[in-house]
Amino acid sequence: MDRYLHKPDWVVEKAGSPQGVRVINDYSFPMGAAVNDFTDRCNFPDVSYNPPKDIARRIWELRIRFPGHPLLMMIGDVSGAFRHIPINADHVHMFAFHFDGFIVIDLSCGFGWCGSPAFYSVARSLINALYESQRPPANLTPIDSSQFVGNVWCDDHTCIEIATGPRCMQADIALRKAMTTVLGPRALNEDKFTQWSTKTKALGLLWFTENGTVSVPTQKIDKARCRIDYLLTAATCSLSSISKLVGSLRYVSTCFPAARSFYQNVQVFASTFHSLHERRRVPADVREDLVWFRAVLTVEHQFNSIPVEHFARLQTTTYYVMMDASDTGICALERQLRQYIRLQFSQDVRDGFATSMKDNSINVRELMSAVLAVTQVQHGPQKVGIVPMSACG
Repeated sequence: MDRYLHKPDWVVEKAGSPQGVRVINDYSFPMGAAVNDFTDRCNFPDVSYNPPKDIARRIWELRIRFPGHPLLMMIGDVSGAFRHIPINADHVHMFAFHFDGFIVIDLSCGFGWCGSPAFYSVARSLINALYESQRPPANLTPIDSSQFVGNVWCDDHTCIEIATGPRCMQADIALRKAMTTVLGPRALNEDKFTQWSTKTKALGLLWFTENGTVSVPTQKIDKARCRIDYLLTAATCSLSSISKLVGSLRYVSTCFPAARSFYQNVQVFASTFHSLHERRRVPADVREDLVWFRAVLTVEHQFNSIPVEHFARLQTTTYYVMMDASDTGICALERQLRQYIRLQFSQDVRDGFATSMKDNSINVRELMSAVLAVTQVQHGPQKVGIVPMSACG
């Protein structure tokens, strides 16, 4: 039995089930001599997912093509996705663990092995290709008899179709047929197959096809706020706590593009940890970004009812605002409206630049001019409405 590599097991809480647990084999233990360390990743299949903006794009396109027709969404899920992908017989000895005094050899891709998502992606891509190759009968769905369009994230398949004739029912059948054709009859996770609806939760976001909007659940915003508060008050943090925060802030940065630059600093800090049990002090620059994130989360209503065209950045820019800054003031120019704004700094403000260059650098002042332009155009005395606008330096 010396040729078998034994690994510890972990049990973690399973999302969506208060009493459910998920068994994870620790393929990263021991450090430097684990299965993940010895895995050659050069030959991994390429992995590509449909991000949330693809769902938004699909909703937007159908609303444009079929105005007034109801749109419905459905989520399909593969049961135990990785468990359907077998391990090569020559390497299966690397996937063994102890359980109640027995040595158990895992014959399929395990949850926690670095290669599982990549090799499952082959089956996932095939399922989606089979699904998209099918279409409903033209005589039954005359409004739209085109081929189905799939959006996939790992083992979650999001279907979005117009409610015409049996098109939605045919899409449901087509997805189930594709899953069972590739992975067998046990692949269907009936508990996670949703009904067709105008309101659906997909990829952690709430989608409303009736009015074409997307929202971040309040529970996720509250969770992100609590995790930020914990890191700001704690003397040190672990890889687990910073990784959970990164996952929470991902939703914020998805719905609020300006937050992405601050999100990157937190992500870089998370990548500096070398082990699960290591603890580190939160750097000052990361703390400053977290304070900014917390301020953004106080206006949680801004993350509700975001139009899908804004979410996916499909709208063309209506106004281009030219802005600049100097030691004497800031300015903004809107050529189409033939308007400009100029704000001169007082002498006290200019004197303060020399003593606090870090907080009042030219970059900060340029951002001030962009904020000035946005607030004046959107909320000034001659308000032009909520429109797409780009600030150009």
